[in-house]
Amino acid sequence: MSWLKPSLRHLQPYQALKQAYRLKLDANESEHFLFKDGIHFDEALHRYPDNHATALKEALANTLNVRPDQCLLGSGSSEVIDHIIKSTVAPGQTILTFSPTFVMYRFYADMHMAQWVEVPLEEDYTLDLDRFIQAIETHQPRLVIVCSPNNPTGTIIPDEAIEQIVQKAPGLVILDQAYIEFSRTQRNWLEAFETYPHLLITRTFSKAYGLASLRLGYACGDPSVIAELTLTKTPYNLSRFTQAVGLLALQEYATMLNFTQGVMRRKDALQKSLTSLGFTVYPSGGNFLFVASPLKDLSERLKQHGILIRSFPFDPPRYRITVGTEEDNTLLVQVIKELLNESMD
Repeated sequence: MSWLKPSLRHLQPYQALKQAYRLKLDANESEHFLFKDGIHFDEALHRYPDNHATALKEALANTLNVRPDQCLLGSGSSEVIDHIIKSTVAPGQTILTFSPTFVMYRFYADMHMAQWVEVPLEEDYTLDLDRFIQAIETHQPRLVIVCSPNNPTGTIIPDEAIEQIVQKAPGLVILDQAYIEFSRTQRNWLEAFETYPHLLITRTFSKAYGLASLRLGYACGDPSVIAELTLTKTPYNLSRFTQAVGLLALQEYATMLNFTQGVMRRKDALQKSLTSLGFTVYPSGGNFLFVASPLKDLSERLKQHGILIRSFPFDPPRYRITVGTEEDNTLLVQVIKELLNESMD
């Protein structure tokens, strides 16, 4: 007998499998570049943490050049997005996005019994803006989610398209920028809340800061919207340790930016290498590449060499490869060359 609500019994859990590896390039994690000498944490843990994470929120606001009352903190940006959905979208109301995109959006929509509408991206994984705007006008969604740079495709939605989407949306718009620090986009959307108070921007410390285990993310938006979302926030949702490490990370903002510049340079080099080997590599604004492979079963064949990448069961299959260190990328390309040579024998 299942005790789950009937509306949830079809859900499949998020797959984050653990296995031995030589290279782990399947989860868009960054290398360990902050706090290599460890973190000294000597605060007592017998009291609850600051419910409002005041010091961290003020430091984040100062870093982003926004106000503290424009920030909502959570356990990773995915939890923040879940919180926004459960707080603002009633059962039966519509959430609209494009596909493929981050799988957890659909999971949260189903969990909170929202109507789900997605507009397929084009064959090259760009957005047909006219079709997307038409879907907005047809479905009048309570919430629109735009992931840019998009996971898993790496697609950057042009600023002009984002503006048209925000202008046309009758409800809230989440602009998910989990990978924005790896992107060469032009507009700072954190400056747009006065013009577009129904816009929310979500970001994370998991990628650019290399702190995936910390589970720290945030949303920025109009103070009135953030205040309403704060009403429904779980009390003490950020541990004292998370708040302390988040503060330390923000002090390393320049180090983070230097790191992301290096990732972008290595991404460009890896793209050239894979293209020269017959891969189709789609433009990516993230710390990863989305590719079509001349080799069948690429992920399984790489796994035999201890290299993990993410496979997507499209027709034909597509693969997402996290950009690693120079040594990682060199080994990856070397193994792929070996596999190509084997396929020619």
